[in-house]
Amino acid sequence: MTKSHYVKKARKDYPEAEIKKGETYYWFKLWRHPVTRSKVKPKQSQLVNSWYLQTVYRIEEDIQAGIYFTCCEDLEDGIGRLYKVLDWALGNCEHNLFEMPVQFRDSGPRGILLQDRIEELKIAIVELRKIEWINCNKMVGSNGPSHFYAYHDCVYDVGTALSYLKEYGNVS
Repeated sequence: MTKSHYVKKARKDYPEAEIKKGETYYWFKLWRHPVTRSKVKPKQSQLVNSWYLQTVYRIEEDIQAGIYFTCCEDLEDGIGRLYKVLDWALGNCEHNLFEMPVQFRDSGPRGILLQDRIEELKIAIVELRKIEWINCNKMVGSNGPSHFYAYHDCVYDVGTALSYLKEYGNVS
């Protein structure tokens, strides 16, 4: 993963990033990309070249920011949106594997990596389906402490389902 660098005072203006001389900023350089400068600290998903890792990290960041769900009522819809994102990533991996020459699909490192990612995406999707139909139906209409714990158990289950994606995410 690329490292971001913090600069206390800019030595000159960077109009493309709206940074003026003397302001603080962050910069990083991805492989085969120009230097990127920003006034805000870059997120983990911005520091990788791999579309797969960008997707996995963006899901994590969105869950932490409360974009997918913030309460029990949002949970079923949020899990549905997560399912769509994972389904898109699965289709993309399958497409990349299909476009690869046949002799490299089973023996090449990239083909093996894609097959592993496809397997892990399928496992994560199955785990999300379990959460959607088992835990969320128990929580609808409940109140009080049991409602709070059921919601957090469900969010924990989502994190467990997504943890399968990181096993094969280290190589782009």
